[in-house]
Amino acid sequence: MRQGDLIVNPTLACGNPLNFKEDLDILEKTGIKILHIDIMDGHYVPNLCFDTGMVGRIRKNYSFLLDVHLMVTNPEAYIQPLAAAGADYVSFHFDATHFPIRMLNQIRENGMKGGVVLNPAQSPELLAGTLPYLDFVLVMGVEPGFSGQKFLEGTVEKVRTLKGMREQMGLSYLIEADGGVDRENTVTLLKQGADILVSGAFGVFEGRNGLEQDCREYQELALRAAGEKQTDL
Repeated sequence: MRQGDLIVNPTLACGNPLNFKEDLDILEKTGIKILHIDIMDGHYVPNLCFDTGMVGRIRKNYSFLLDVHLMVTNPEAYIQPLAAAGADYVSFHFDATHFPIRMLNQIRENGMKGGVVLNPAQSPELLAGTLPYLDFVLVMGVEPGFSGQKFLEGTVEKVRTLKGMREQMGLSYLIEADGGVDRENTVTLLKQGADILVSGAFGVFEGRNGLEQDCREYQELALRAAGEKQTDL
């Protein structure tokens, strides 16, 4: 899987809850390779979203890489079920566990890639001791748990800082941005070091001209910006 295939990561939480299958069929048709799935428990965040059963059903019917974002108070309990369901990427919030390194090792031991989520009030330096053990960092551009929030501008600086830390420490983790990502800040985020963009209400699922056209347009925008980033290096 090429890194370019991972840039656009639609979040199913912004899909049509009355017909997720139609949305998934369209995303597959447009060439999407990775899908973001939020699991919420109503405790770490006040909302509920998908569960491990949904991950398993999507795995049985589609070929997407499944990127599961755990917004739960007990992320340790989800590792084995997610492995059994067929998840590929699993991220958890840094403040949801006292044992992030152990969790990351367990995720990898179960054949998945592990990531840590950084909330808006948390700084990248908080992860310094954890970075060597993870495959990716998910930077929240909004407070977790609610879609459609306005992008917090400090997110760009966090992405830039994480890129600098990655270079300084000689690591290869990916940087993923989630929340408030739109057509304008997509370009900025990619140029400042983001590798994967979770696209929701302001991108793939914006509702401008229908899901298929919006998805194709957003993919073209993101791939063009990523190409310009490589040219600038």
